Amino acid sequence: MGGGYNQPAAKDRAIGSTNIQTERKSKERSIEFFDKVHIGDARFLAKRLATESVDVTITSPPYFDMKDYGRPNQIGFGQNYEEYLSDLSAVFTEVFRATKSSGSLWIIVDTFRKGQEVVPLPFDLATR
Repeated sequence: MGGGYNQPAAKDRAIGSTNIQTERKSKERSIEFFDKVHIGDARFLAKRLATESVDVTITSPPYFDMKDYGRPNQIGFGQNYEEYLSDLSAVFTEVFRATKSSGSLWIIVDTFRKGQEVVPLPFDLATR
């Protein structure tokens, strides 16, 4: 956003959704920028996004069964691989629906080792 981007004061922040507003005025016109940061379970939040309303999503999904993020029913930890892929696929189907036709969706994932086996997560996710 450049130098004109200001975070809201702590008292203006809300758990759940935060609206960040920035207004830049020039002699010719007034431009407003509105961003929203949503905090919560992506399985539910993604469904609330309006169709073709998102310009760019860049994300690194939770690790599969390697990191406990300390939340009940989290994606990844405590799931089997099929449940994990199913949850990621459902989330990214909704994010893709919400992405504008001119937009981009970047998912940062890599292969990983489970015991002696290399699990090809990017390929398994892409074929869903």
